[in-house]
Amino acid sequence: MKYALSISEGETFVRVRVYTSVSEDLALEFLRAASATADKNNVKSFLFDVRGVPCAMGSWAAYEIAYSKLAPLGYRWDSRMALLASPGDQTYDFLRTVARNAGYPWKSFSDEEEAIAWLDNSRPYEEDRSDKTEAGKRDSV
Repeated sequence: MKYALSISEGETFVRVRVYTSVSEDLALEFLRAASATADKNNVKSFLFDVRGVPCAMGSWAAYEIAYSKLAPLGYRWDSRMALLASPGDQTYDFLRTVARNAGYPWKSFSDEEEAIAWLDNSRPYEEDRSDKTEAGKRDSV
């Protein structure tokens, strides 16, 4: 199994747990499945748990996903997307950056409780650029 999908206990977000390196094809597969699961359960937030697995897609693939694939797959500008990566994992930095630059509320975390608290926050998403990862600390404004 390459990934698993579930709905959070409070039914506020879709959890995607990835078990193998994230290629462009795998990312598109689980993004499509997560969007369909969100639609069926009337949720619009996502937790992508990639702890322990590196991003194996190139820069162009990450750019294409952010700018050309997310919207057609059903991802919305008012969705919340939390990326939960291992501490020190910088392989997802470019994907996070282009997704945010494309206007998606995408935030990186290395602490699961912080990621869940951010997803469960009922306030509208506000751009704050204060990711809770080492990489996010470098580019916080």
